[in-house]
Amino acid sequence: MVGEFVDHLGLDGYLTMGQDWGGPIGMSVAVERADRVRGVVLGNTWFWPADTFGTKAFSKVMSSPPMQYAILQHNFFVERLIPAGTRHRPSAAVMEH
Repeated sequence: MVGEFVDHLGLDGYLTMGQDWGGPIGMSVAVERADRVRGVVLGNTWFWPADTFGTKAFSKVMSSPPMQYAILQHNFFVERLIPAGTRHRPSAAVMEH
């Protein structure tokens, strides 16, 4: 969708910036149009190829309306997923921060 927008605008020599989920989105768009990108700026983000079943499923679930509600209204990503995805549960002080 973002790539289609870049194409529609006919952008050449553009600079893309990605923060948080904008990192993988911006990188995907940039990789597909590498000859048209002047530079990439990434901050507080992550990136890995999103072409496997696992990453596609994760993205689909995380962007679903129920999950977006849980994330936005109950801080679900920070309160539940981050602690579950770390080897050692963050301390109470880290979680509070």
